[in-house]
Amino acid sequence: TTPTAKTKTDAEAKKARRLARQKRPMRTYCGCWYHYACLDKFMTEPPFGAACPVDQRRVYHPDWPSDIRELEREWASREARKREIEDAALAFL
Repeated sequence: TTPTAKTKTDAEAKKARRLARQKRPMRTYCGCWYHYACLDKFMTEPPFGAACPVDQRRVYHPDWPSDIRELEREWASREARKREIEDAALAFL
């Protein structure tokens, strides 16, 4: 295979692994199971540090930061980018 073909195959494999990871259930430190998309939304959107709806303990997982301030900063940064893009789009109308 050519280097380009190998790179494409590696990229496709990486994408397939990422998609597979997003489909599998994930266990949090509190012991409850979440679908990846649900856990991602739970961990990256306000209110941060929310309790598990099942056992009322705070949800932690090693794939996301445990520091609430870091989660808040990341969310605020994403929201600011969204507003900037919306403002730029409105400027071109």
